[in-house]
Amino acid sequence: MTQLRAAAAALFALAAWGFHRLGPVHAPAPPPGQGRIMDGFAAGLNYPWINYGWDFGAAPWGHRGVSTPEGRAAAQRDLAAMRTAGARVARWFVMCDGRAAPEFDARGRVTGFDGYFYRDLDAALEIAGRSGVRLVLVLFDFHLLDEARLVNGAQLGGRAALLTDPAASRSLFDNALRPLLRRYGARPEILAWEIMNEPEWRMDRAGLPGDKVRDFVRRAAELAHEHARQPVTVGSASAADLRRWRGLGLDFYQYHYYEHMNGDPGPGSARLDRPCVLGEFGTAGRRPAEFYLDAALRGGLAGAWAWSYRAGDGQSAFPAASAGFTAWTQAQEEREQAAATR
Repeated sequence: MTQLRAAAAALFALAAWGFHRLGPVHAPAPPPGQGRIMDGFAAGLNYPWINYGWDFGAAPWGHRGVSTPEGRAAAQRDLAAMRTAGARVARWFVMCDGRAAPEFDARGRVTGFDGYFYRDLDAALEIAGRSGVRLVLVLFDFHLLDEARLVNGAQLGGRAALLTDPAASRSLFDNALRPLLRRYGARPEILAWEIMNEPEWRMDRAGLPGDKVRDFVRRAAELAHEHARQPVTVGSASAADLRRWRGLGLDFYQYHYYEHMNGDPGPGSARLDRPCVLGEFGTAGRRPAEFYLDAALRGGLAGAWAWSYRAGDGQSAFPAASAGFTAWTQAQEEREQAAATR
């Protein structure tokens, strides 16, 4: 066994060296149960925001959304640069921890959106359409479920009742999600809706049972299928967590991988009955972006999205990774074009 492990490690190292020297290899067809979420491999970037939780709608400390001159200019510049870099998809967080959207009454029930929210989202879709980058709109971040904090009059998090209290949940679905999906459910600029980013971090903790989160995802997916044409997903924190989301009506799965997790970046032994995307991979580690893109392609995944264009955290180093990312995506698009003409 020791000799076998050593041989396997040597082969892996040789493959990684060969990839770095020779570029991406041709991938076989996706295995059964997998497939594509768009025409071709969905290479992309996590935007993931201009200002966290403040791109769509106004917070109590003011409005700095996409429809402002500054926000529009930033989004135009960024999405154009992402497409030039080879990204076909941008994953963009929308309501995050609830600081700017939706609107709440004194009981914590959703009343709708403010007068800026749709203006900001309209602007984002207009810019995306002109840039040629399709958007995965992440409705909520797991920080929505944190303990509430007040910052300059804005409540951050503290909204677990939207998942656990029937009246609060109904207000969210009736007054925010349903109108949102009806308004944008046929827009081609939107590739997919993501219900929540990494909800596993708050499941089965602080009085939030995992089955409540799963039920919320199931009902949100049903609502999206009722009113929107775009597919629906959840941003799972790891491949090991994919099993939590089976049987809930999702159209494709998504998981995240970072170098500190060790092991292979693929989905492992997960039994997938839908397409799957590597929704986040870091660009600040030792492995180049093209390593993850090639691993996703060879593994039959539908796409892979680098973290990140401008999050500014310790996992983001896209300027350094951009040359390899661009070379890989250009080569992949050329292969797809050549295959389409055969």
